Formats: sequence, C-alpha cells, structure tokens
Amino acid sequence: MLFGYHGLCYVGAILAAGPIAMTTASFSRREAERAWPAFAGLLVGGVAVAFASILVRFSEVGFGATGFWRMVFALPALALWARLEPASASASTADGGLRASQAMVLAGVAFAIDMVLYNAALSLTSVANAVILVNLAPLGLVLAAWLSMGERSDRRTLGGLALAFLGACLLVGRGGPGNGGALTGDALAVAAAAAYGAYLFWVKEARTESGSGRVGLVSSAVAALACLVVALLRGETLLPGTTDGWLVLAALGVGCHAFGQGLMTVALGRLPAAVTSLVIFLQPAVTVLAAWLIFAEVPTVMQWIGGVLVMTAVAGVRLKR
Repeated sequence: MLFGYHGLCYVGAILAAGPIAMTTASFSRREAERAWPAFAGLLVGGVAVAFASILVRFSEVGFGATGFWRMVFALPALALWARLEPASASASTADGGLRASQAMVLAGVAFAIDMVLYNAALSLTSVANAVILVNLAPLGLVLAAWLSMGERSDRRTLGGLALAFLGACLLVGRGGPGNGGALTGDALAVAAAAAYGAYLFWVKEARTESGSGRVGLVSSAVAALACLVVALLRGETLLPGTTDGWLVLAALGVGCHAFGQGLMTVALGRLPAAVTSLVIFLQPAVTVLAAWLIFAEVPTVMQWIGGVLVMTAVAGVRLKR
C-alpha cells in the first residue's frame, strides 16, 4: 500500500502542477480562457493513451495483429478528421505533396515497428520498465539529428542524454512478468523507442507539407498494413476468440489511439512547453499505477530512481525544444 499511496501522491502532484504552470505562463486573459479546455483535453488524452499498455496485456491476438486491429479501429475517426480538415492544410506544390507522402509512408512503417516491438516487450518485462524506456524516443530523436544531420546539441541536451542512459541502466533487467525474459523485454522497449523516435521525425517532416488529420490517416493506414504483414509472416492468430477480446482491440483503436492521441495532438498545439511537458510524467505514472492495481507489479526502489532519471532527462530536453 505504500507504493499505491506514493503513486497517487505523484499523480496528484502532476495534476496540481498543471494549473500552476498555466497561471505562470505568459497568457493574456482571453488566451488563458481558451487554454483551459486544451489543458483538460491534454489530461484526458494522456490518461487514455496511458491505458494502451494495460490493454495490450489483455489482447488475445499476436503482437502484429494487435497493432493491426488498433489501427483499423482508429481509421474511421482519423478519416473523418482528415475530411473535416481545411484544404489549406495540404501542400501547395506537387514536390511538397510527394515529400509529404513519402514521409507519411515512412512514419507509418516506423510506427508499425514501434507497436510490434513494444507489444512484444510488454509480454517479457514489467509495464513500468516498458513504458519508461519507450519514453526515451525524444532523446533518441535529438541524438539522431545530431549524428546524422549535424544539428549541434548544447551541454544541457548532452547532459540529458547521459542522465537518461544512467536511468536506463538502473531499469534494465529489473522485473518482469515472471518468465525470465526481462532483459530481452527491456531491449525490445529501447528498440521500440528508437522506432518511435523515427516516427516522430517523419511525422514532423510530413507536417511541413500536410495537415495533421491527413498525416494521421495515411501513416495509420500504412502502419496497419505493415502490422498485418508481420502478423501473417509470424503465423499469428488474427481474430480474437471472445467478445472481450474484440472489446480490448476496439478500446485500443478508438479509445487510446483515435480519442486519446487525437485530444493530445490538438492540445499540444495550443499550450506552452511548460504545460505540455507534464504529460510526459502523467502517462508513465498512470500506467504504472494501473499495472500495480491490475497486475500487482510493484516497482523496486532502483526502478523508481531509474524512472525518475529517465523522465527528468526527457522533460528537460522537451522543455528546451
């Protein structure tokens, strides 16, 4: 119960910090009034997305098939979003449209790799380790930009990378569902973070020439096809055997992906970094608490320390950016 008490206090502190950050940000009164609904959307969306890791554990189909159905159930809502998006959000030139299309396809492939690896990681390591390690993605994106495109990083960014590496070292191999594969699961979670970092990079590229609705629709459709290919190659069971199994997949697609991620996408464009960075802490906190209540997975002291180091490093880099 000590973990539950401190965990609830942690989530409560995050929720309380949001209004503080809202009031200290440089908003006019009218801007502040418009920002509060966005902040509420950010919190609701963050909590919805946080439960994706829990639902994956209840999936009755394989890693690739789970990702496939998650995308399929999200596509109708994403198609409606793209339909309602103003035409001005699309590229104005043929070259721009081609670049955006290429970026969306690459984003979809990267997201499919992320989902398959992350779903596999959740079957081998603890939910806490998986969700914290996959949050290394923004740091991986910064590192990739530095190494591949020559983007210079300051001492704060390099310090964040070092801090995240130290935290990850404290996390790996510490805890799993009891099958002895925790280290493998942690490695898969880190690989999933790298894939998600690539997804973020290509989404950013696509968004320079296309609207968020179209980017989400096309990348999700590509991700669905890629996950289906993986499922067929692995010989996975494609259809759940029970109604509960279908409900889990529908909740992943509609609740976590379309609703949760959609709310966060809208909110992130309307709030300052000091506020949006809170969702980095909210998602792992909610996921870890849910895993404790549902799966009785209690993080060790070293996992707590490692998790705090990783999330602090990620928050520092995102606030800077």
